[in-house]
Amino acid sequence: MKNILLIGIILSVLFPVGAISADRKMYFGISGQPFLGYYQNKKFHKMKQYEINDLDKNGPLGRFLDQFKRRGPFRGFHADGTPIAVTIDTITMPSGGVGDPPIFRYKLKSQKLRRKGDIFYFTPNRNVRYITTESKAVDKKAYKMMRREIIATVEKLREPRSNNSRFTKLLSYAIKEPKISGPRGESDVVAAYWPIDIKAIGKVDVKPFTRRGGAFFIYSRHAQRIVYSLYDILSSSSGFMSESLLPILYFTIEGDGTVYMLAAYSDNWEGGEYRIINFKNGKILLYAFD
Repeated sequence: MKNILLIGIILSVLFPVGAISADRKMYFGISGQPFLGYYQNKKFHKMKQYEINDLDKNGPLGRFLDQFKRRGPFRGFHADGTPIAVTIDTITMPSGGVGDPPIFRYKLKSQKLRRKGDIFYFTPNRNVRYITTESKAVDKKAYKMMRREIIATVEKLREPRSNNSRFTKLLSYAIKEPKISGPRGESDVVAAYWPIDIKAIGKVDVKPFTRRGGAFFIYSRHAQRIVYSLYDILSSSSGFMSESLLPILYFTIEGDGTVYMLAAYSDNWEGGEYRIINFKNGKILLYAFD
């Protein structure tokens, strides 16, 4: 009993939730990168692009990053929900070049992590609740709607393509059974990933090739529609942007009933980045520095 009381006292000193006003700005980070914006009064606010592009340490981005020095230590959790505490040791301003190191170097205190993976952390002025991901199901109407959407999109690959297209002819495609999941306790909105195998004839060696792609949807049962979609089909040289989204975890913020999704995004043009998304409507709220 004494040990439990002592732990409670230590946590209250490290993370004095009640000591900081709820309307103070809340900052987020993932592994070695910051999310470019903040949360305040139940809203996320993105940094302007001209602020991000100013790489002077005394400019908008430098002043923004300085907040991470002042606001720690941070609370957070591993992708599997394991609680963590993060202290940021050094902050390196990006140079704007390719191959910049992560902006943050940090120390991590946690229970023993069961596996490697992303760590998500935030300023401790508000409680953040981790939500477990679980398998979900949809009715036949939703299933057919998503499948029709995929067919309509993939069939566009049969249309004439420019000379720099990677393939000359779509031979066939197979839509596999979806993996449907979402946050535990959420009955309205689900995330659905549909694997798609595409067989086509290449332009260079004129040999058939098969590519595994997919479609990612956020589907609202209440609205009975897809509120967010991405396709990882073929490269942009075929007229399609190849994009993918991998949900990492879900969370809510104290006093705010919205469910947020933390996800890893990648495409065939600019690479990858992390995003915080409103799971209800698919709106992208914050981007991490990439």
